Amino acid sequence: MMNIVKKYQIKITPEISFMDEEVRIEIVGNPEESLQLQLITTDYYNINGDLRIMDEGSQWENVIEIKLDSDGLKTLDASVFTTMHIVNGNKSKLEQDLARVKENRKCHIAFKLSKGNTIVAQNLHERVFCDDTIVSENIISDRLLARYFTGSNYDKRPAVIVVSGSDGRIEKAQAIAQCLAMKGFSTLALCYFGMKHVPDNLDRIPMEYLENAIVWLSKRQEVDADRIGIYGRSKGGEMVLLGATLFPQIKYVVANTPSSYIHEGIIGGSRTSGHSSWSFKEKEMHFIKVSKGSLFRLVIGMIKKNPRAFRELYKFVTWKNTNANFPNARIKIEKCNASFLLIASNTDSIWPSDMYIEEAYQIMKDNKKEKNCKKLIYAGAGHMLTLPYQPIPNCEEYGGSIEKGIPATTDSWRETVQFFKQMQYDK
Repeated sequence: MMNIVKKYQIKITPEISFMDEEVRIEIVGNPEESLQLQLITTDYYNINGDLRIMDEGSQWENVIEIKLDSDGLKTLDASVFTTMHIVNGNKSKLEQDLARVKENRKCHIAFKLSKGNTIVAQNLHERVFCDDTIVSENIISDRLLARYFTGSNYDKRPAVIVVSGSDGRIEKAQAIAQCLAMKGFSTLALCYFGMKHVPDNLDRIPMEYLENAIVWLSKRQEVDADRIGIYGRSKGGEMVLLGATLFPQIKYVVANTPSSYIHEGIIGGSRTSGHSSWSFKEKEMHFIKVSKGSLFRLVIGMIKKNPRAFRELYKFVTWKNTNANFPNARIKIEKCNASFLLIASNTDSIWPSDMYIEEAYQIMKDNKKEKNCKKLIYAGAGHMLTLPYQPIPNCEEYGGSIEKGIPATTDSWRETVQFFKQMQYDK
């Protein structure tokens, strides 16, 4: 058994932290000493990468070479969590029953400080999405599949509906919903495909799921029905922009790396469906169809390993498409009275979210509604702009860099929380 040298210390403040919270990590040792700090966890749930890599059995790690200063100190921050990566991923079959999906409220990260081959200090830190002051409830039916989070005191409060991206499931949405619940909101993480009770594929998804979520929230005694917001990222960003035009009860909308156009549905995880992504009152919403020619361009781009192949595909079909359906595929947010926060990066490699929100903002401005719309475009951050201090294992694949992604996710989340807090004062 290795001996722990007690003169070394790993001080973490606060001792227990929230997932979106900054921390101060202080390493104490001898002046000018070189050490190695290892972070490791096996119970972290991956909200940014491969959805199949679940919390159990996947090992995340970060190894940092440290040089102490002349006082024998080195201070680190929460970016050490962002740069963690998977060293042993356990790919699981996705659970289809919402009742069996874990809430993943917290994880434990072991800090080990080493000198050579000897561990000289250790600490175990807990990171929390939401604590025990938040109660939860499952809503399981063919009309609404969701998980609800709210404070246990049941004071009247604004509510936020949260939807994920092209996975459609509950896990990533609930992580965001949990963090927002800790900020004083009642939150509803909504599943719209990929599980029991909802479609298998991202194809003609009924917008009634969102309508039913609004109705359900409005009946809760602790929810202020006049203050309902919605958050969606990626494909969910497209959904929430569309939802704002259909349901006037939605007052505040955060669309994170969205499309402002309705695109074709996806089946089998990668094939276009030939139909719209969304439907309402049993009718398909107008959409931009992906032509065979544009798909051929995509395949060529992928063969050439062009990291911007998908971005170029969506640019082409959106602004150079001659489909007769095209003019009606744009989501006309200028027609509704909601307030919007639009978030994107200029290096988004999934689709040109920055161009989508630039155009949407300009149209709002042309309609004298720019006061109801704020856009944030971050340089070099890529497609993952969700919660701060979360590992982004495929950051470069999504068009960004860790260096740019860390401040961008921190700032965009701060802006998101401040934006939703305006609901408390909206009369």
